[in-house]
Amino acid sequence: MEQLFVSKAEKFIEEKSVESQKTKDPIIWTTSTKLKKSLHIGFYRSLFDYDSSQTFISVLRENQLNIKNKNRTIALIMVGGGNFAGMIVSLYPKTENYKNYFKMDELNVLHHKTFHRYTTRRKQGGSQSTCDSGKGAVISAGSNLRRYNEAALQTEIRQLLTSWKHALDKSELIFVRASGKLSHKILFGYENSVLSITDKRLKKIPFTTRRATKNELIRCFNELTMAKIADIDMEEIEVIPETQITNLTNISKTIVADKEFEIQKKNTSQIIFLIKKGNPQKLIDYIEKNALSYDFQFQPISFYQHISTPLHLSSSLSLSFIVITLLEKGANPTIRNGNGKTAYDIAGNKTTQYAFRLCRASLGEERWDWGLAHVASPLTENEIKKREAQSKELKIKTLQEKQRQKEELKKLIETSPPKNLDTEIIKKKSIISLSLEKTLQDQRNLSPDIQKRIEREKRARAAEERIKKSKLLG
Repeated sequence: MEQLFVSKAEKFIEEKSVESQKTKDPIIWTTSTKLKKSLHIGFYRSLFDYDSSQTFISVLRENQLNIKNKNRTIALIMVGGGNFAGMIVSLYPKTENYKNYFKMDELNVLHHKTFHRYTTRRKQGGSQSTCDSGKGAVISAGSNLRRYNEAALQTEIRQLLTSWKHALDKSELIFVRASGKLSHKILFGYENSVLSITDKRLKKIPFTTRRATKNELIRCFNELTMAKIADIDMEEIEVIPETQITNLTNISKTIVADKEFEIQKKNTSQIIFLIKKGNPQKLIDYIEKNALSYDFQFQPISFYQHISTPLHLSSSLSLSFIVITLLEKGANPTIRNGNGKTAYDIAGNKTTQYAFRLCRASLGEERWDWGLAHVASPLTENEIKKREAQSKELKIKTLQEKQRQKEELKKLIETSPPKNLDTEIIKKKSIISLSLEKTLQDQRNLSPDIQKRIEREKRARAAEERIKKSKLLG
């Protein structure tokens, strides 16, 4: 596709055909008497500046390239995520071959520069200054490095813009993409700033861009300055069958459903994160702020078969205090997960089960069908404390009994065995260990018959040891 050169725009483009001229559509679509009716030519609206007294055709003619004036330039600037890319490009190619103008080698780039600084934490996003303003300044090696790099990047960009001031003043248009408050602050509003937010030449890049690099700037320039051609038959659109309209409606409903599903997935991730953090108040605030149910079904359902609701997740993680909070807020304990189990069924420990039974007592039997929820008989706080104390006492007694039996066995061994027999056993053990070591070293070189004999001797010695020990303890 080439740039559109129109010498007699009045004869080429129909003024009545200019569509979306007064709308917010980023592209102005036109038709031509020299092309078939279904072909539409599009131009980005941001390339043209005209008021109600002017027509699109007159402005289009004024913007055509003039061989006598070869000093026309456009500036493109992109800042974001610690990356900067700037370029001032002439509207005329290096050679007179306009057909190859959009090839990278033919572009007449007068100035270009890129910077990169580490200013955002990996996988976390957001600048360090934004994080500091929201959570307070964190002191760490990484955060200090990011703060330094933010300041350095700001200084480098402003110095570059100052050095380009003469070329920027002559540029017809300045396209800027500054994502985030920090990027906007770097370019505008400081003392003796080169760019002004009130400058009429200043335009936003009217489409999605990628990371700020020189190649991305060239892609944006080509996208902006190339005419778009679309083949749209208006007559066919007017006679679209009702079945196709129904299909389009169904497609739009599917798109809406997909968007809702993505929102539900996002809510799922956030609720799970807050539960695992163990902060019931923030969990409640999030659920109420987003008008969600306390029985919110985690999405996708197939992935959350076991922990399908906030109550199931809290119960399985043994977070008894969150279980109590959710039940008091109205979470339904009778809901079953994908495996047919209630939240009580998958409780991680006794304390969590006590939380359910405590809520059964405090909320009342009429609140839920507690039997359907598999929750055991109700318990008051005093009863739970009494049970916990009994359980603790039983554990202490069990440990004490084990310790007593251990000490008795130790005393029996110390007082019962004869000294000579004990010494003899120790000597035999040392002799056996030495012979075994030697046997293992030479085992590969022995014949199978000798190996079998050694094994018989080992078993005989072991039998003797067992008999002596039984006599000793008997």
